[in-house]
Amino acid sequence: MPPKKTGRKSTKPDGWLAAGISVPIELTVAQAEYSRKAVNISRFVYNLAAATHRFHRRNRLPWPATGDLRKAFNACKREDFPWVLEVSKWVATGAFNDFDHALKRWRNKTLRSGPPQFKKKKRTGAGGFLADAGAESIKYDGNRRIKLAMLGSVRMSRRLPPGLIPYQAHIKYKNGRWHLSLACWKAPVSPPRRENQATGGVDVGLTPLAVDSDGNRWENPQPYAANLKKLRRWQRALSRRTPGSRGWRKAQRRLDRLHRRITGLRDNRHHHLSKELVFRYNRLGIESLNVKGMIRAGLQSKALTDAAMGGLLSKIRYKAQWYGTEIAEADQWYPSSKTCSNCGVVNPDLGRETHWTCPSCNSRHDRNFNAAKNLKHLAMGLVEASTPVEREALAIAKSDSETTPDEAGTAPAKPRQLAFAL
Repeated sequence: MPPKKTGRKSTKPDGWLAAGISVPIELTVAQAEYSRKAVNISRFVYNLAAATHRFHRRNRLPWPATGDLRKAFNACKREDFPWVLEVSKWVATGAFNDFDHALKRWRNKTLRSGPPQFKKKKRTGAGGFLADAGAESIKYDGNRRIKLAMLGSVRMSRRLPPGLIPYQAHIKYKNGRWHLSLACWKAPVSPPRRENQATGGVDVGLTPLAVDSDGNRWENPQPYAANLKKLRRWQRALSRRTPGSRGWRKAQRRLDRLHRRITGLRDNRHHHLSKELVFRYNRLGIESLNVKGMIRAGLQSKALTDAAMGGLLSKIRYKAQWYGTEIAEADQWYPSSKTCSNCGVVNPDLGRETHWTCPSCNSRHDRNFNAAKNLKHLAMGLVEASTPVEREALAIAKSDSETTPDEAGTAPAKPRQLAFAL
């Protein structure tokens, strides 16, 4: 389906790719006060849209589209919600965009998500909002300053990489620090390719974090498990102190610092590993893992959350698009660990053993290395059997099937009149 014509010319240069970057920022007192107010207003607008949509669903009324909710809100906000005018128009726009994204996730039956839920106010002040949008509105000075709507010049902790065109800016407060998340256009990069680069496969797991088809192993840093003792200590201290007191704020600062360290260690390993893989191989076979389902099953859920295998696979996917590496993604039920990489026989009796012997050819296998070689074979077969045109057609058909609403998400006709549920 061709994209809808909005009448606005896209700022994306021809051939450029979508990218994103998150940078810590240093806000002044006035900017921090404005940002806290914008976080609250963004949460209010999102909850208003969620309550209105739920009201129409429960009373068997025609379901309102996100565009109808936005138009009705803009028509009555000056009289009913005058405090919304104290912040930029992009704050409400970002809230409606988030609600529309949550609605699409619910209607996508492959994700198994529920209807949009209300956002609760966090005692720590965590939250975010859309600060500005448009490449002509967001102005970066090339150093450490960026100009945003109604915030003015915002100081960043470091410079942005050269060659980025930011077109959307979100401000988030998380783990005791303000962050600026920029959606940018990025020029395509051609990494240096060697003659011996060919097809490969990578198997991700807990220990080790990843193994490729050449036998290279990357260990899991396990940042959460390494800092669990300190987290428990300061979480106990936080629960025993009066909320809002000096001791409570001290314990909260310690917790924020620990969570920042855990996130930083995990992301650092994921970024280095994903970039090394897409630079090493021209074609790469990976798995499709239902990580949420694995965590919901309750088996090693804490270790699965600590490894964040879904985040690692997502980084491999978008960096492969950046650097021109072809990705062959195996089906969720593909038996990569149970299949012998030598003779192709599937061992249905294989449990959680790290090493096993093939019952057909008596080959001794390392579980992770064997899975990586099977993913390499799968990548070679997929790339040789289909042309780029066929793969693009399959991707379009898959996206159309994912956006088709299921029985629970089938919406009736659009309403003629809309009243917000207060």
